[in-house]
Amino acid sequence: MFKPVQLGIDLGTSNVQTYTKKKGLLYNEPTIAAIREETGECEAFGYKAELLLKEQPDAFRGSRPLENGVMADDAVTLEMLTFLIKSSLKKVGGSLRKPNVVLCVAPNLTSVEKRAVKKAVLLSGASTIRLIEEPAACALGTDIKAESASAHFIASIGGGTASSAVICSGRSAASSSIRAGGSDLDRAITDYLYHTYSVIVTRSAAENLKIDIGSSPGYHNYKQSVIRGLDRKSGLPRSIAVSSREIQKVLEKPLHQVLENIENTIASCPPELSGDLIDRGLLLSGGTSLLPGLAEWFSQSLNLPVHSTQDPFETAARGTGAAFNLFNESNE
Repeated sequence: MFKPVQLGIDLGTSNVQTYTKKKGLLYNEPTIAAIREETGECEAFGYKAELLLKEQPDAFRGSRPLENGVMADDAVTLEMLTFLIKSSLKKVGGSLRKPNVVLCVAPNLTSVEKRAVKKAVLLSGASTIRLIEEPAACALGTDIKAESASAHFIASIGGGTASSAVICSGRSAASSSIRAGGSDLDRAITDYLYHTYSVIVTRSAAENLKIDIGSSPGYHNYKQSVIRGLDRKSGLPRSIAVSSREIQKVLEKPLHQVLENIENTIASCPPELSGDLIDRGLLLSGGTSLLPGLAEWFSQSLNLPVHSTQDPFETAARGTGAAFNLFNESNE
């Protein structure tokens, strides 16, 4: 008798990943769909979608079906999940049974939003669906034992959400979450270039600029980069040179929001766990946590040691795979 595949999905605002314990990471691509203008149908997802949008901008429009960790376009999300499940099953050799799915979600989803995403996963071809909140998934993804009586402080900074939690004995002893993340950093850059230089740039161009010369407050490494866009008055192509100091200043406000979220978690943490926080410090995950100087800035601001997970991009996805054991034990 064929056993159903146990498939973990990290459905992020910027990137989506699928994972199985046997095969590891199966899918890791941008959370974007290419919609054909003429028919309104989804033509491709991920990197293929980005290529279509670049090569045929008049024939396709882009759709990012998630916003700040929440489904913003139910129909496109459903099609993307269906594609993810089918393509992932092919990579593991297929299965005659629908997969069991663990889905990583933001901690601040409402009960209505949780029901909506569960329904979408089941309609996409899953047999069962369990949800795991992102900090808990990240803890499992770093091999922290769920039953550990010691407190572990985790912060996940993704594309659309930033969340932090103190995990102890398999439960969240304190947590905080905001609907802000890497996408807000990109948006801050596009707004700055629009108002300061009168240049319109795409979200992906702003993201590339952030990756190229972006940094956290207090980080000293002067760089300069040229970015291309459209002059907002003439509509003609235009290139401008931007310095890392400018971008660092632009990113300061949204980064302070993330820092405040972490501080809120510390403030609500039971006093008896403070010793573990001081000893172990804060563990960072999520793509935005790789911003140069971020760990050092957090450490100075929080007066705690701060470390990054081994692979911040994949931590939550690995945690979805480990979560199957946790859910199976809870059912026994």
